[in-house]
Amino acid sequence: MTNVSRPFFTRSRNIWLRLVCLSIFFVGTVTGLAQKPARLSDTPETALLNSLWDQSLAAGNFDDWYRNCDSWHSAIRTNDYPQLKPNVIIAGYSFQVMLYGYPPPTIIGNASLGHGGMWGLTRHDGMTSITADSVYVQYRTNQHYFYPAAYCVRDNERDMIFAMYPYASQTIGKSGSEKDELRKFFHTLAAFKPAVKPILVDNNILIPTLQMVWRRTRVADDAAYLTGEAHPSAFDDNPNNVAMIQLANAINTDDIPPMIQLSVVREDFGVAHPTRFNEPNRTERRFTTPAAIARIHYGIEHTKRIVVDASGSFDVNGRPLTWHFVPLRGAPGSVRINPLNTEGSLVEIEFDHQAERLVDWVEGQTSSLAIVGAFAHNGVYYSAPGFITSYSPWNETRVYDSNKLLQEITYRSSSINYEVHQSINSTISGAKTWNKDIYSHDLNNRLFGWTRVAGNQHTRYSAEGLLIHEHDEYGRPSVVGEVSYRVTDKKTYVSPRYEEDDWRGQLAYGYSSLATGTGQTLTRSFSSGITAEEVSPPASGSLTKPTTIPQSATVMSTSRRQALQGLMSFRSWHRTLQHRPVPCIVYVLWSVRRTPRHRHPCRMSKSPA
Repeated sequence: MTNVSRPFFTRSRNIWLRLVCLSIFFVGTVTGLAQKPARLSDTPETALLNSLWDQSLAAGNFDDWYRNCDSWHSAIRTNDYPQLKPNVIIAGYSFQVMLYGYPPPTIIGNASLGHGGMWGLTRHDGMTSITADSVYVQYRTNQHYFYPAAYCVRDNERDMIFAMYPYASQTIGKSGSEKDELRKFFHTLAAFKPAVKPILVDNNILIPTLQMVWRRTRVADDAAYLTGEAHPSAFDDNPNNVAMIQLANAINTDDIPPMIQLSVVREDFGVAHPTRFNEPNRTERRFTTPAAIARIHYGIEHTKRIVVDASGSFDVNGRPLTWHFVPLRGAPGSVRINPLNTEGSLVEIEFDHQAERLVDWVEGQTSSLAIVGAFAHNGVYYSAPGFITSYSPWNETRVYDSNKLLQEITYRSSSINYEVHQSINSTISGAKTWNKDIYSHDLNNRLFGWTRVAGNQHTRYSAEGLLIHEHDEYGRPSVVGEVSYRVTDKKTYVSPRYEEDDWRGQLAYGYSSLATGTGQTLTRSFSSGITAEEVSPPASGSLTKPTTIPQSATVMSTSRRQALQGLMSFRSWHRTLQHRPVPCIVYVLWSVRRTPRHRHPCRMSKSPA
């Protein structure tokens, strides 16, 4: 008798297998829905959150991801958040500037790292024009990361932060100091009402709303929210756990907080100032983003002005808005806000040069950062803050007269923001090889020039920052030379830009009046035998092309994304099998009957992100 092998998947077996799959899926779904946002209800925070969940008043964490970016050096215990999706995405090991996932999921993450274990990532890696733009995109795509400030922000020490934004958050302390804030954020995400959270996600204002809730519950009332107390450079563990859950759950679909949006209309913060030192990357405009504008006060002016427009702010429900610009930090009277329209959405902000002073609300901490907070209000809630800042380098001591004219600058032998990336691009202000600049003005109070003091040596500079070789009979500059500056060994050096016998090496002044040293024009002085018509710029000059960021640094290539998704798929199955065994088993059983025997079911690409 011939032994005929019967196929394993017969009609009857297929029916039974489907019934088993459906049964397991039903049990797994019920079990999953029974999971609460917090594993235990042993604290007032978790008890309140689980109670809201039991009453169907909380959305939970089912669509939220946790992403650890320090190789699990300082990770939360994911089993304390049963609904939270674990980190199946390849984690980085640095300050995060990329969006992850397609479409990007809601991610709260952390990188408990520091340069040399001392200096925070945010100050050194996150506050350039490029990185500020990138983290704003994260902010508006429901992704947010925490970093310890380490030695950058400490009580009874200098606050080293030179700009502010709400796009990434810093905590006071070193590794692990951010874990308490991660817990608050995940529980607050779960506490939003089921009808509210999707609106926040779809309109990309989930993180701004979280920032508002986090900061508002640190203080007693709305008036305190409009002060620097609610907006420090780095956050301590304020006991606002329960208050964050309560405020988040109180938000309704028709009163969702608005979103602040800022733009610069005009300003006198500019590029490098020849009246100081004309270094190629020394711009006063550190970064400009829709919710944070950062400037550095390099110029010799006592007061800088910037006009900011917030009329682009919006409310998802179309509620009418009011605008509030308030000083959050700075010497009393040194930051002035002048409304330019009746609505209050257009303002001119005047920033005086800031001397280092004690920071309000923080014991013993000093700073030379002036901060203006910008807020929109929809009649119920304030928005998350927008920031306009002006930073005055603390390694300079300035003296202004009664007319606000600069008299002198004394330099400290210290560099700012030079501890990690020792280059001109990252340095806010380098130490100098000279001690002091003494400024002089003409009878019309216009800058005439300055004397540079380096020990016993004195050199004279014109109002344009040109080194004076000769004076005319009236004591005015007649022959001057261009100079360049370079940063070497943490100090700024001065060197002549051209040799004196080079045709480009000297400039001759031509004066239109004998009455004053201002209003002059400069003309080229050429060597003998060369006329102006014969002179042309050299084939290779001193200017260098700005370094550009390769596209791969900001946009993931298709091939890289495909490779990443393949690896994510494998990790997804591995970790999902650990944390969500029931749906994984159901998927495998359901797929086996439809998969050819030569193809392994777990090789099917099914990435959650």
